[in-house]
Amino acid sequence: MLTPDRIQITRHAADKYRARIDDSLSVDDAFKLLTTSASSAAPLKTKTPAGDEQWRLEAPRPCILVIRRDNNHRSI
Repeated sequence: MLTPDRIQITRHAADKYRARIDDSLSVDDAFKLLTTSASSAAPLKTKTPAGDEQWRLEAPRPCILVIRRDNNHRSI
């Protein structure tokens, strides 16, 4: 079972967060923010059309993390 502490944030996710949620952040700052905030993410019951899991972050700004399998671990 995936737990929030096992979520690994990708640079792609940080770039998308910056572009869609908070463009005042650098990609590095968005990466740090998502990495530290991922531990508070909660799983959603619905999946993406491709079947990927979704987890919701409430703070600092609400967003959805899309979880994709990557061999032996999961990342977004």
